[in-house]
Amino acid sequence: MRNKTWVGDITYIPTKEGFLYLMAYMDVYTRKIVGWSMDKNMREQLVLDALESAIWSEDPGEGLIVHTDRGTQFIGKRYQAEIEKHGIVPSMSNAGNPYDNAIMESFNKSLKTEMMDNNKVFATREEAKKAIFEYIELFYNRKRRHSSLGYLSPLEYEKLNLTKQTICRVYLIGFSPNSIVSLILLKSSNMAFSSFNSFSKYFNSFILCFSEIVIFSK
Repeated sequence: MRNKTWVGDITYIPTKEGFLYLMAYMDVYTRKIVGWSMDKNMREQLVLDALESAIWSEDPGEGLIVHTDRGTQFIGKRYQAEIEKHGIVPSMSNAGNPYDNAIMESFNKSLKTEMMDNNKVFATREEAKKAIFEYIELFYNRKRRHSSLGYLSPLEYEKLNLTKQTICRVYLIGFSPNSIVSLILLKSSNMAFSSFNSFSKYFNSFILCFSEIVIFSK
């Protein structure tokens, strides 16, 4: 489900004024960039600003897992205090093994490949900031399709799953057998289901939908 696990990483964008550093957090379930920040320095404040942006945007509940590498910005006292304040569970890459953050590395590679045609170097940091904003907010989250999401964009996938959760919630209001059967038909429309005697066969579908309601209602 969304807002259960985020991954975060810092990358850099070259400009003729020097590097511009980008810190971004991604929701693993939807692949959406939920929060990000930019600065000419790669200090702890960079990751704090991105985290604040993500929390303000998503309002996740306690127990959210946030996975990063072991960079000094993520082990700083201010960052650790901030995640503890929000009930976030920190997770970090194994020493010398950044590949368990591969999903975020993939985003960084896509950003540089798709945004910086022919290895373009921006003239100024402000020019780079504008391009990054447009890439994330106008293209990546809204339009860029992912095979892992059934060739939907992150926002399309998020909207689809919120709609499914709403349908489940409506059908479970009465908790009557007929409602549950209708629910199974909705959730498993590609399966053959003709009678209540088959209910046990599709009980997992009911449990899945029920868990979506619990998450959705928080």
